Amino acid sequence: MTKNAGKSGKVLEAYKWCILQVLNEKELFVFYLILKSLTKMRKIYALMVLLFAVMYFILIRPQKKKEKALKDMISSLKVGDEVASIGGIHGKINRVKDNLFILETGVGTTKSYVTIEKSAIARLISEGTSKESDVAPLEEAADAE
Repeated sequence: MTKNAGKSGKVLEAYKWCILQVLNEKELFVFYLILKSLTKMRKIYALMVLLFAVMYFILIRPQKKKEKALKDMISSLKVGDEVASIGGIHGKINRVKDNLFILETGVGTTKSYVTIEKSAIARLISEGTSKESDVAPLEEAADAE
């Protein structure tokens, strides 16, 4: 018999003595079975809580840390940084508008500009050296399109 079994046996004996004054043997046996099942239910609930805690620390918490790191990285991006999007587009941030980035992609004379949302950035490839003041301001005609 283990220590826990001995303690629960003592508790059950105390319950028997207190309740024996009111209940007969059959009723006492039913009460005993109810108490025994309650201890099993506590074990089940404890295992459920333990399982949830393990799931939280193994799955949920690391995912939240990754999301926070990505959000911090996106908020710190500036003109000149080279980034990769979730669609695989690599480019240098040319301009920043509200929640959009205008990326410069291509090499030499085949440069093109792609507008993507900030939430579509997957990772930072390298930090740029240019400043926003080095980039020409957006024209109003280009914004109307």
